[in-house]
Amino acid sequence: MNKLYLYLTTCLLLISACSESSTNSNDSESGQLIILNEGAFGQGNASLTTYDPTTRELRQNAFASRNSPRLLGDVLQSALLHDDELYLVVNNSKKIEVTDAKTLTSKSTINFQGAASPRYMAITSDGKGFVTSLFTEYIYEVDLTTASVTDSIMIGAGSEGILYQNDRLFVARNLNLDFSTASGVAVVNPSTGAVESVLETLPGPQRMIFDGTSIWVNNAGVWGENNGGLTQIDPVNKRVAQQVPFDASTSGLTFSPETSTLYVLSGGIQRMSTSSPDQRTTISDRSFYAISVYHDDEDIVYASDAKNFAQNGTVYMYKNDGVVTDSIQVGIAPRDVIYLKN
Repeated sequence: MNKLYLYLTTCLLLISACSESSTNSNDSESGQLIILNEGAFGQGNASLTTYDPTTRELRQNAFASRNSPRLLGDVLQSALLHDDELYLVVNNSKKIEVTDAKTLTSKSTINFQGAASPRYMAITSDGKGFVTSLFTEYIYEVDLTTASVTDSIMIGAGSEGILYQNDRLFVARNLNLDFSTASGVAVVNPSTGAVESVLETLPGPQRMIFDGTSIWVNNAGVWGENNGGLTQIDPVNKRVAQQVPFDASTSGLTFSPETSTLYVLSGGIQRMSTSSPDQRTTISDRSFYAISVYHDDEDIVYASDAKNFAQNGTVYMYKNDGVVTDSIQVGIAPRDVIYLKN
């Protein structure tokens, strides 16, 4: 994503919301990390970087090297690890690349048509895929066997994050068609396609994580109004448990199950317990594009610096007390980090 695109998306009230990559924590002692690099908007140079945190072995352009001469595409938005496959949602190319998770060799491509703007993906217990779309009012159903889009469900706004819990899809309604900020999480029955309810959130819901009991949503807020924060949702009773206003915008969210800790991008990196989300600690006041967290004896926060969205970026590793332990150079506009066990 380049400066022009960042400006445009900012004007669309998305504050770095270019939301479901699997960014939850895992033990990183026996595997590798896959860094998603968006690439420069319109240049078709999205890429993957792989990194072994034990040996520090770093491999750039991992998708291209496995699938030469084909590149990954234009703006790698998110990824979902499911069974032995990695679903790479390539936003501006309007497609999802399905790869073998271990080798990153492409297995199939799911193509979207028209105004669809694929963002994040969830897979139900019966193996159906559902994909959000920022610039349409629909989410899209995908047949994973045939690698094709088979249906759509109207949710009334452009959408970002999506989670599947308790036999329902929870979808972040982020952007109205007039480009004003939307709000609310739509609760969708994937079997019938019915929107059963819309749960109230703060403005501009984006990323969604599940902590084992609750769904947490970061809300960007309306541009310039500093009214973002977190929403906690009970997925069993399908209700909002609490709102946590930040009096600021937010632009990223990740979770460490080992320490029951949420990390949020809001004026830097904020750390808080799921039991006391209103008590926040700033571990860095530096601005980052995205964050992920992995637990290896302690939480390590991977903070992505996209720089000017035209040159290679940097990922910094923070302890939860704010100490920087390491950094790596990656591709253009690094976003999320996926953990892959050996």
